[in-house]
Amino acid sequence: MKEETALREGQANDALHAIRVHLGDKAVIFRNTIRSAKSQASSTRAWTQVRSVEMVVNLNARIYSKCRLQLAKLPDHDLLKKYLPLKKEHLKANAAVADPNARGQRDATLAWFWSINVQGDTSGNDWMTEFYRVNWLRTKALCDRWNEEVILVKHEMQWSVNFFTYKAKQWLSLMDNATYTGLTGHACYAARQCHIYRQLAAHAAESFRK
Repeated sequence: MKEETALREGQANDALHAIRVHLGDKAVIFRNTIRSAKSQASSTRAWTQVRSVEMVVNLNARIYSKCRLQLAKLPDHDLLKKYLPLKKEHLKANAAVADPNARGQRDATLAWFWSINVQGDTSGNDWMTEFYRVNWLRTKALCDRWNEEVILVKHEMQWSVNFFTYKAKQWLSLMDNATYTGLTGHACYAARQCHIYRQLAAHAAESFRK
């Protein structure tokens, strides 16, 4: 069983490797050939290339899916957590593959299988090496940006509590002034506003602690 599991894992890796390489080729064809085609003949040739690449991608996707079904029948492994199901939308080539440096892709994410470590992906493929380098940097930048967002949100939460506390103290001061000058109505209104802001501060502090 262990030998078959290892063979199925290797088969899945080979299929995913082929899918990634050909999706990259498809994206490059779209970027470099179809968009720059200036005649019907060149456009037809380019689309023929795209269809041939799609056939290879679909073939390897079927191989991978059958391989995953066989893995599901084998005992004593947790590879299905690593090798997730392939969906139709995962097999689309997008600009993030063809041109990782293109504008407007700051929050773009790739399918799960692009993050699996498969040996041989970068051998003989300079664009794959560049692809992994750029997407690693972009993912790290996205992670750093979200870490910064967490820090900012925590500060904003405390700023909200501080604002409500400040307004409560402000209305308390107005209440004291109104009481001192004998303006009972004003003092009651200020006391009510002070109570409201104290409640808001307490509710915000309690909510942010959860």
